[in-house]
Amino acid sequence: MKGSLHGRTARAYHYRFLARLQGNGGDLIGAPCFVDQRGAFPITLPVDVVAELHPGGEALWDLRLSAYGGPEIRLAMPAGDLVDRRDVSVLPVLRCAGPGGGLSLRPQLTRDHDLVVRTADTVLGRP
Repeated sequence: MKGSLHGRTARAYHYRFLARLQGNGGDLIGAPCFVDQRGAFPITLPVDVVAELHPGGEALWDLRLSAYGGPEIRLAMPAGDLVDRRDVSVLPVLRCAGPGGGLSLRPQLTRDHDLVVRTADTVLGRP
């Protein structure tokens, strides 16, 4: 995934990308993330680690950036002129094999336009 931070003080810094499982004590995945001078940054969610930590059924992962030693910033999409972008901004699903069978990962927006990843058990080979 790619994103951008807005605001002149948020650029050209080393951040940490965090994916935190909602509920169950908040299993956490973290990885370094560099934000360039224009505010752009790439993030990679390690699918194998997500599959290993997936609790079964459906789960949501909160996505954030954190400046080392600073506050966490939730990844989100600016609302623009739409009140609710959830039906307009549909992101592709990724299917993979997990320890308990098939697993799907779908980035999606919450009601507040925060970006989360929904994981769910699936049957491999089915849409």
